[in-house]
Amino acid sequence: MNDSRKLPLALRRQVYTCALSIYGAFEPLPERGVLVQDIESATNRLLTKTAAYRIADVRDKILKDIIQELRGIKALLGIVRDIPILERHPAGQLFKEAAELESAFDNALGAYQRERDEKEAPPGPSSTPATENFKRRSEETAYPKNSEGLAEGSSGDEKDIKDIARDAKQNTEETNWAIPQLAAEDSLNKNISARDAVSLRQEAITEVLKRREKISIGELGRLFSGRVGLKTLQRDLQELIDKGVVVRNGERRWALYSIHQQAP
Repeated sequence: MNDSRKLPLALRRQVYTCALSIYGAFEPLPERGVLVQDIESATNRLLTKTAAYRIADVRDKILKDIIQELRGIKALLGIVRDIPILERHPAGQLFKEAAELESAFDNALGAYQRERDEKEAPPGPSSTPATENFKRRSEETAYPKNSEGLAEGSSGDEKDIKDIARDAKQNTEETNWAIPQLAAEDSLNKNISARDAVSLRQEAITEVLKRREKISIGELGRLFSGRVGLKTLQRDLQELIDKGVVVRNGERRWALYSIHQQAP
């Protein structure tokens, strides 16, 4: 029987496997910088929120927060795909693992919301073997077994999970890693439309701005070095300003950009 107070063991293992892949890819890099720090910090938050699920009061909210962290990690991986710090294959694999994890948490969120709705629904006829079979199949779909990339005999002990999350959180302020890499695999890039490319680029810019108070066009240009020119970035920023997502303070080369803060 599924215990809704805990994430399924297979899903927790998948989170830690993905996090270890990210740490393992970035730790040996000779160069350190803000983008690696951003990805590592997002990974730390992913681990912390996964461990906190068991004691969370509003579990669908924490599932949504986890999904947002994964989307942010994917966007950050995407903005530096042409910087040759990591080989293309490892970077593509990291993106794939994050995408699979996002899909698994989408399924988990759907299953949790269905279970909550059933509990809140008015009492109906007693359950039958047919309805029990349907519920069991729904749970199996929501929490698929993860048979790849997992060490046999891995412990699901909650103490281990909390230790990993605590250690990751402590490292947040100590790391200065510098990200490398990619947003989508080659097959995706071949068929992407110009409008989609703009949308993905603007999403990546937004993710960068979310992680710092303000940034200049020069600093942003260095993050996108070798992939996007300054004029293109300026057009993207202007579109984001027009949409009310970004604000600009100052003029010309002294302008600083930040996320528009909504009034409470």
